[in-house]
Amino acid sequence: MNPIIRSVIGHTISLQYSSLYLVIFLQVTMKKQTHSILALALVFGLIFHGTSIFFTLESTYDALVHLFFAEHYSKDWFEPWDYRWYTGFTVHGYPPLVHQSMALLSYIGGLKFGLFSMSLIIISLFITGTYRFAYVITGSKKIAGYTALLGVFSSMFLETLHLFGQLPSLMGISVLMHAMPEIYNWIKLGKVRFLISSFSLIALTVTSHHVTPIFGMVFFIFPLIGMVIMDAAKDRVKQNQKVTFKVFLKELFKHLKRIITFGAGSLFPHRFYRHSRSHRFSYRFQNHSFPLWSEFGVSLFH
Repeated sequence: MNPIIRSVIGHTISLQYSSLYLVIFLQVTMKKQTHSILALALVFGLIFHGTSIFFTLESTYDALVHLFFAEHYSKDWFEPWDYRWYTGFTVHGYPPLVHQSMALLSYIGGLKFGLFSMSLIIISLFITGTYRFAYVITGSKKIAGYTALLGVFSSMFLETLHLFGQLPSLMGISVLMHAMPEIYNWIKLGKVRFLISSFSLIALTVTSHHVTPIFGMVFFIFPLIGMVIMDAAKDRVKQNQKVTFKVFLKELFKHLKRIITFGAGSLFPHRFYRHSRSHRFSYRFQNHSFPLWSEFGVSLFH
């Protein structure tokens, strides 16, 4: 039998049995701790995606490009310039977290081992990040558990992982979702440890992917800040019906210093990365006598 057909049949059968076990498990654990649902989501995610990536990941749009970057770091960690692609380009033009992690893992079992191991780590981070973000939004561990379970079969995640192979994008959004509870707690409670953890996770997001922090600020963090102010206003007046615009404004000004502190601090890693990347690029280009046409080719990667 054709290996692809055999794989499809095997996945169909396993999915049918998984659905049956899911229904039984949810009925049994409905009144138990929600962490069991999160554990189930992790098991399902690692089984479903962990087996699928061996058939899909290497044929995706982006995966082998990231493997190329990882190979560069595995050979020369501190060399910012790679000469094998066109006339050479700076590898630091792309945030390096996933590539360098794959390079480190390659010392254990090779580059393919690093690729698949990093994929499994990202799958786990996405599911747990979905749980934490849903818990912040809803305040219910049960709903957060079911959200993580649904996140396993998210069409966005399936497409990004199994069709496009965009591991840095998934790493960025996963870490960003893990940062949401820390940001919420910092703005609402004002404890420094939450500020430090927020900055740390935002820095990880920036080193994962360059676009995720930009859209994350608009579509994730800004609404989260509004939710913090609303929750603080509700705590102040004790009833939702008594939350007025005046009360909202008072709470906004009360928490404004924390919001500005986080906003200004979270921009620092991105600005630092942009500056250091530009500096390295200029240095490498000025110290190599490329012809004029090379400048155009290299600039495509800058």
